[in-house]
Amino acid sequence: MGGQAVWTLLKYIPHRLAGAALLAPVTNYWWPNFPSNLSDEAFSHQLTQDRWNC
Repeated sequence: MGGQAVWTLLKYIPHRLAGAALLAPVTNYWWPNFPSNLSDEAFSHQLTQDRWNC
């Protein structure tokens, strides 16, 4: 939920911010609304030992 707060700050007071970052360490590549081409591409870039979700 931090993304909503960051987006609001960037939208309404960008002149008071030096920058913003949003980290998402976990992604579920099988979410129903996740674009399939993006899912396949992102999953294929993972190291083999990190593909333990299949």
